[in-house]
Amino acid sequence: MRTTLKLVLPLIISVALVSLLFAAYQVRLQRKNLRTDLSRRAELLADSLQESIQPLFEKNDRNSDRSMQRLVDRFAQREHMQGIAVYENKTPRVVTSSLGKELEQALAAVARSIDTNMGQGEFTRAGETPMYFYAVPLTRNAKAAGALLVAFDSSYITSRVLLTLRDALLTALLETLLVSGLALLLVRWTFLDPLKRTAKWLRTLRAGETQIPASLPQGEIFDQLNREMTHLARDLGAARAAAAEEAQLRETHASVWTAERLRISLQSKLKGKPLFVVSNREPYMHVRGDRGIDLLVPASGLVTALEPVLVASDGTWVAHPGLVPTALAAFDAVMKTPNQIDRKREDVQISAADILKFGPEEPITEQGLRTNVSVGVLYLESWLRGAGCVPIFNLMEDAATAEISRAQVWQWIRHPRGVLSDGRKVTKELFRSVLEEELAKVQASIGQERYKKGKYSEAADLFGRITTNEQFAEFLTLPGYERLD
Repeated sequence: MRTTLKLVLPLIISVALVSLLFAAYQVRLQRKNLRTDLSRRAELLADSLQESIQPLFEKNDRNSDRSMQRLVDRFAQREHMQGIAVYENKTPRVVTSSLGKELEQALAAVARSIDTNMGQGEFTRAGETPMYFYAVPLTRNAKAAGALLVAFDSSYITSRVLLTLRDALLTALLETLLVSGLALLLVRWTFLDPLKRTAKWLRTLRAGETQIPASLPQGEIFDQLNREMTHLARDLGAARAAAAEEAQLRETHASVWTAERLRISLQSKLKGKPLFVVSNREPYMHVRGDRGIDLLVPASGLVTALEPVLVASDGTWVAHPGLVPTALAAFDAVMKTPNQIDRKREDVQISAADILKFGPEEPITEQGLRTNVSVGVLYLESWLRGAGCVPIFNLMEDAATAEISRAQVWQWIRHPRGVLSDGRKVTKELFRSVLEEELAKVQASIGQERYKKGKYSEAADLFGRITTNEQFAEFLTLPGYERLD
């Protein structure tokens, strides 16, 4: 429950805060709209009455006062209207019966209207009652001599604003509850239930069950976890089976060697030292097929005997150097001289344009890019440690192969046709991403200890620098000499 609250509580607080802010905005907007509407109504009413009151105001006799009284009494019956008054200068001349103490608060609006000869309005309070006063000037002899005042009870604005606030708060509460409920269900369905199933399976795995359930959590978040747990289950099952077999052998006093027994025996004898076997042949055959290079194990008593020993001790089989004369004989059979400079191709005519036409012609695959990066980094790592000829991907590679790999990537980054078969342009950013991923693969394949002992990070940094630099280095090892011990 605490984990669920940690995941959902920030969302609940955020939704509630946004809802409250929106509620406050709604209340403010409602108040503003109601006040604007009331002031517009007061202005229209005052302007309309001004046309009727103005002729009567100019006469200044009792008959005109009675006429003005009847007129203002008739108009004072409108909604939210508190009353109407006609002022002579700043003294009330005609007043509706509904106005009393409010006249004292209205005097400021009346005075401003007479002084400025313009309509003036203000929201104020008359005692405990919120009011809105609007006054327009009345003239005599082309001068402002009085004013017409309309007074409205604006307390209904507060009531409506409170209703709006209530509705907004209820809406905010419902939205918060709805979003919170959906978030809780989503967290439970997406995270908690799958994790509970995983924990239950781990408990059964600890109890001895090695069967991988089909109901493991799926999805982008759990894919890596599933892979690790699957490997853990298989390794644990294999370890238990080996331990059970070893225990049975000890029980029966048998002398049968198992892979686990061989591994433990070699570790105790070699004490962590590697085992090397030198032979006049390789233990495996590498045959290039339709799907790439296939690994074949030929029938051989020596291979059968030593292979489990090498596997158990992380050993290495080195082919006999006596094969070098055989290879030289194959070349000498067709090359009678140290070189072939005497062989001229008079039938081939190369122009400067042909030499400059070096852009990629065939589609570049992502695997091709990754292979170039891997070969370059792996070779430079060995070169920095002092090895010039390195076995990489079942082939013996030298600096020329790594240089070709580096030059191709450098060119693809800068050439307009340096585009992968899926449409992505080869850029410095893509290269750096691939470099980081391939370096991680190397680290995962050789282990953390061996990785730290090697110079893989330094090789990746060197390969990345000479590939992304705008100035093309003449050869990839030249900048590396600065890093040699």
